[in-house]
Amino acid sequence: MKTALFQASKLSTLDYQKIGQRLFNGATCVVPTETVYGLAANGLDPTAIAKIYAAKGRPSDNPLILHIADSTMLKQIVTDISEDAKTLMDAFWPGPLTLIFKKATRVPYAVTGGLDSVAVRMPSHPVMHALIHAANTPLAAPSANLSGRPSSTTFAHVKNDLFGRVDMIIDGGESMIGLESTVVDVSRENVEILRPGQIDQAMLEATLKKPVPYTQSTVDIPRSPGLKYGHYQPQGSVELILGDTPEIFEYLMRQTAPENTRVICPIEWAEHFSFLKVSPLGSIDDSASIMRDLYARLREMDDDDVEMIYLLARPDLNAALLDRMKKAANHHVTHLVESEDH
Repeated sequence: MKTALFQASKLSTLDYQKIGQRLFNGATCVVPTETVYGLAANGLDPTAIAKIYAAKGRPSDNPLILHIADSTMLKQIVTDISEDAKTLMDAFWPGPLTLIFKKATRVPYAVTGGLDSVAVRMPSHPVMHALIHAANTPLAAPSANLSGRPSSTTFAHVKNDLFGRVDMIIDGGESMIGLESTVVDVSRENVEILRPGQIDQAMLEATLKKPVPYTQSTVDIPRSPGLKYGHYQPQGSVELILGDTPEIFEYLMRQTAPENTRVICPIEWAEHFSFLKVSPLGSIDDSASIMRDLYARLREMDDDDVEMIYLLARPDLNAALLDRMKKAANHHVTHLVESEDH
């Protein structure tokens, strides 16, 4: 497949119109968003949706998120908007929050993984927002990466994974947040967090003025992307180690690691583990910097053919980051201190 490349900063109004028309007619396009890059297609066209699954190698029962530009689009694809949903939309849309609603009949089951609910987000990134308007239809857009790999936060990641597998790619530079959206189910009586993200539990509870728990339901039939299948995993083995530097130092000194081993840890910790090769991961006092760096560091491990990866963090790290790190490690987690886990 021939892939057309565009620079976001050079797109004209006419370019948006042409790309939007191609999307409406069934083409695929990688688009920058404020979270991570997304692989977009017409979210109401089963044939276009099938192209997303094929390009990513994604299981077809893994739901996709529909991205909308305004409330009119939302009313066309859902059947009920609760008061809790309205409150969250007013507080966090446009932005990195996905809400689960009961779907309208016009939403194909291809986009919902066979479920009667649909995941919806209103992105704040100007390029994505403009393309939805230009396409004049909700755009399905999972992360723009091969299924199971770390999500793409730069143009280089996207090109490496999907060039020749999609119709168009828009280079929008580095992702602003670097982590997928928070997913909250508002389709039931009790609001639940299905996937943590930048908008955290405390923010949601403060907005709704009531508890908003993490889901306790099975992932056999996932209500959200990122619940059932392996995600964010580099090719090498990953062990997530939770603790403080003295305990982690002692633990790593006892390990017999392959020659090509890497430590990924906050920059402030790097000097403690200089007996191994270290890739710094943001600042321990700045979760946003770790979010922006995480997927790039994991992808670097594949570029360097790293066999063993020790991913180091404090147990009180941001819930969204711990969620992605555990999945990157395929839940191979070593707790060196007692911690509570949601």
